[in-house]
Amino acid sequence: MIDTLAGSLGLNSYDPGFWMPLLCFTVFLGVSIAGAVLDGFDLGVGMLMPFATEEQRARMFTFLGPWRDMNVLWIFFGCAILLSAFPKAWAYVSGALYLPLMLLAAGTLLRGVAYEFRLRALAAGRSVFATAFAIGSLLTAFGQGLVLGRIAVNFGTEPGSQLFAVFIALCTVAAFMLLGGTWLLMRVEDDLQLQARGWVRRASRLTAAGVVAVSVALGMVNGGVFFKWTETTRLPMLLIGWFALLAMFVLIELVVRKVQRVRILIWLPFILTVLVVLSVIAGLVFSIFPFFVLDELTIWESVTGLGTTRLLVVAFALFLVALPLVTLWYYRDMLGKERKAKDVSFMKRVD
Repeated sequence: MIDTLAGSLGLNSYDPGFWMPLLCFTVFLGVSIAGAVLDGFDLGVGMLMPFATEEQRARMFTFLGPWRDMNVLWIFFGCAILLSAFPKAWAYVSGALYLPLMLLAAGTLLRGVAYEFRLRALAAGRSVFATAFAIGSLLTAFGQGLVLGRIAVNFGTEPGSQLFAVFIALCTVAAFMLLGGTWLLMRVEDDLQLQARGWVRRASRLTAAGVVAVSVALGMVNGGVFFKWTETTRLPMLLIGWFALLAMFVLIELVVRKVQRVRILIWLPFILTVLVVLSVIAGLVFSIFPFFVLDELTIWESVTGLGTTRLLVVAFALFLVALPLVTLWYYRDMLGKERKAKDVSFMKRVD
């Protein structure tokens, strides 16, 4: 398969002009996945804060504290890789998706400022910055959803395509809320868990609608994608994937309903939600590959020259070794239970 793809481009699979852009794309894809999951639960928790009480909101901010600095870096990593490794794709995407990218940038900036200001604000002013943090999270998630919606309709500008992109943006907001809600569900055991159970059940239904809508749009708008899906050798795998997604959403609903009785499975909704996110990304990449911009630019047409790409490959070689280790260490307590004051031991002063 790799040799066939390389041959269609007039290259050999061992040619640096073939595998170096592919390696850069793999790194970009990995950073995008990390951002969707690791920054995703942060976005979800932020958007759920307006529905929580003041005491619950303070705890939710505390939950996010250990990972805030790392979470905000994923978007910048992704943009930096796209701009440096695939400048032609960046030029096309930034022009076609100007408004969504501006919403994403504004939301990211507002989130960071609001979080830092809330840490230093007086008690009376914290609610203002908490609201700003929620709005920033909403703008960031909505911007990402608009990007996904526009890609699904192949950057169509018709009113129907624009409305569809807005619907997908709302479903993306629900998906991040689902990710944040299942993460909270796993971490707490009191009234906040009961709240999270309701948030998860409502968000999962809109998320499922969005997954179906994106898939239908990709197949209906793009004839090549529909052909790729319905090819005889691939259709069974496609059907298995659809049934697996359906089973994931059903399991999330069942476990959330029994969350008070089956504590050992409390982590399962979060893991299933992560699998749903990974499945959507994998399906999107499978559908448009080898294009970076469907029917416009392939991965290899998006680079400018091998000189720049060669420097990036050297940097990414170090990046691929260091970043996974740093990420595993940084997020090592992400799946753990909430640590309360009585769980923390303090050293007593010895005179």
